[in-house]
Amino acid sequence: MRYSRMEQMEVVKPKKNYNKVYVIFFVFIAVAVAIYLIGVDNITGAITGAIGNEKGTGVFLQNPSADETGANGGQKGAAVTTDGEASTASPENTQAPDSEKITVSIPEYSIYALQVGAFGNRANAETLASELKDKGGAGYIRQDGSSYKVIIAAYANKDDAENVRTRLESEQQMESKLIKISNSVGSVTIDKKLQTAFFDAVNISSGQIGELLSLSIAYDKGDLKDEGVRKKLTDMISKADRVKTTLDESTNSSDNVFIGRMITFMDENISVLNSLYDADENAMATEIKNASLRLAFNRCDAINGFLETSQ
Repeated sequence: MRYSRMEQMEVVKPKKNYNKVYVIFFVFIAVAVAIYLIGVDNITGAITGAIGNEKGTGVFLQNPSADETGANGGQKGAAVTTDGEASTASPENTQAPDSEKITVSIPEYSIYALQVGAFGNRANAETLASELKDKGGAGYIRQDGSSYKVIIAAYANKDDAENVRTRLESEQQMESKLIKISNSVGSVTIDKKLQTAFFDAVNISSGQIGELLSLSIAYDKGDLKDEGVRKKLTDMISKADRVKTTLDESTNSSDNVFIGRMITFMDENISVLNSLYDADENAMATEIKNASLRLAFNRCDAINGFLETSQ
């Protein structure tokens, strides 16, 4: 019994002390809550005001000396991230204006061909071209000023062209001249929104030339038949049509002359591919070679025209 009384006394005494602590604690909390409720609006206003007055720090940096424009020349109030890129609240503001121009560099693209004659009279050039076609050659005529040059075939690289030139001379006693077909190198200034369409048009044309040169070799070796050629052409024409559609949809560009040249360029390429698709089976070898040269010269002429237009 004595042990039990002692145990009860030990339990009762601390309860009285804790009650006093609890009262003090709750009073403190009440005062703190009251202070918070009175000052919360002012704290929120201070934070909002710092952002509105462009004095905030952290992720968003502002040039404190900027007046009507931000640190990067953007509209006042635009956030500038630590990588220096300006961002705005409205998605459309991240797009370049329709009138914004960019400069695009055009590198050289080249193939090599064998020229077997040059005439001042077109009729003579056509006679030789016809003879070459009968032998499976391209028989392509390229007018260069007052001269009509006759080309037998084209190749993706100089070594292949040189090897064929040597064989023609030793096996066929046919002399030929190695020529390089390449576009001029330079830069064009266009509407920024035309950038993708321009690259697609230029790149797809060089890809088509390369594909035709490969088709020509495979066909001459017997590795590819007419059906296989037309299957490849169907895919090439489909890709070209998609690029052409994109160009047609860009006709509201301020670069009307430039976009017009690009559309004409793609129209001519598609026409060449469609003609090859419809070629007579007996003339397929010749027509593939001829088409690759037509595309190559068309590409050079178009790019040179782009460069002239941009000057």
